[in-house]
Formats: sequence, C-alpha cells, structure tokens
Amino acid sequence: MTACVVDSRCLVFPMAEEVVKLLPVELDIHDAIICATALAHGLTTGEKTAVLTKDEAIAHSGLVPVLW
Repeated sequence: MTACVVDSRCLVFPMAEEVVKLLPVELDIHDAIICATALAHGLTTGEKTAVLTKDEAIAHSGLVPVLW
C-alpha cells in the first residue's frame, strides 16, 4: 500500500483493495474505512497502528488500538 505524504506528521492512503477486503461489517461505512485502513497499514508495514479518534464506535469495536 502506497501512502501519499501530505505532511510529515500524517500519511494519506488511497482506498485500496487491501482496505476493502478488511472492511468490518459491524461498523458504519465511515468508521469501517478508518479501521480497515489502520488494519491494512499494520499488515503491510508490520507496525502496530493506532487510530487517533474520539469516535466511540471505533473505540468500543476493539478492532484497532485507539489513542485519545
């Protein structure tokens, strides 16, 4: 998965097949895309990937580590 570097503090990833395959069905589409992108990034890089969010659905899903 190739990221588009917009800022050295943030990477933007396109909607890729890797992300679509990991979309969790228990979340709404927007939250699912966020979680699937984090999961795909972790699988691709081997890095533990967390999401910075106050979204309770993502935090309670247990799918990805959440920082906030």
